[in-house]
Amino acid sequence: MVGIYFKTHRLPVQFLIYIAITALSRHLVIDVQKVADNFHLYLLMGITACIAILSFSIGLLSYTAKNYGCPDDSDVKK
Repeated sequence: MVGIYFKTHRLPVQFLIYIAITALSRHLVIDVQKVADNFHLYLLMGITACIAILSFSIGLLSYTAKNYGCPDDSDVKK
């Protein structure tokens, strides 16, 4: 990501969201393994809702990038 930033002067936010989804998924799997003795329904539903919101934001970012494009690099001062 740092290399992409220095080459294009843009920060790819989608990669950060992918990392967040992966981290929440891993946390969800670990939490489900510990559920045998103490079930936390609200925690599981909260993590699942966060993953759904982040997935929706990836879809929204992809849609806007495809339909509206990105600004030209000629506008960026170097």
